Amino acid sequence: MKNKVPFKEAALYWLKLGFISFGGPASQISMMHEEVVERKKWIDDKSFFHALNFTMLLPGPEAQQLATYLGWLMHGRIGGFTAGILFIIPSFFILIVEIKLIIFLLFLKCSFFKILFPTTGVIAKNIQLDLSIKS
Repeated sequence: MKNKVPFKEAALYWLKLGFISFGGPASQISMMHEEVVERKKWIDDKSFFHALNFTMLLPGPEAQQLATYLGWLMHGRIGGFTAGILFIIPSFFILIVEIKLIIFLLFLKCSFFKILFPTTGVIAKNIQLDLSIKS
């Protein structure tokens, strides 16, 4: 680690990364490297790739483990816990919102068909009655 990283700044970065990191672990790891190593210079390349190699040996989600490890590297246990939680919490809430939206849209669809089918039946019956009268 090159320099002391303010805890609040690191926590805000992990939260931001949790919100904007979609596309799988390759893109998430790339975004972490670009921000943590190249832009902010919180850690050096060697430490980052050591952490990446370590997390690749472990089973499970590499990007989440890497975020947790980097948080631990910068701020100890509380930093690792914070980075790990803030990396996954935004995705969890986004999924909850998506599920609620899908349920709402299904409700609207069902409500629409509850109106559509009886209306179609009434129109079809009227057309049939009109045709039978004209014949």
